[in-house]
Amino acid sequence: MDAVDGALFCPRRGLNPGATQRLERQTNGLLHSRLRVYALLMAITGSLWFVRSLLVEPLGAPGTGVLTLGSLACWLFLRQPRLATRTLTATAAGLFGLG
Repeated sequence: MDAVDGALFCPRRGLNPGATQRLERQTNGLLHSRLRVYALLMAITGSLWFVRSLLVEPLGAPGTGVLTLGSLACWLFLRQPRLATRTLTATAAGLFGLG
């Protein structure tokens, strides 16, 4: 019995390398798109907090400014179409660490 084209594992043939690569590309694409959305939401939220802190509490403005600029820089960096999984993971760590 042949392995189905989309199957990752067939008991008689083992792992299907083509399906494993497809799964890795899909996972990478999903991580990429989610990080782009998260970075954009962080930039929008950070800019709102920056304006609020300028009006209410001027001493907190530098921290929210760094958050806004950092998340905007990550969003601009994530506009590249294809990034390696390691690069996306490092960007995610930086983005979540920035928050």
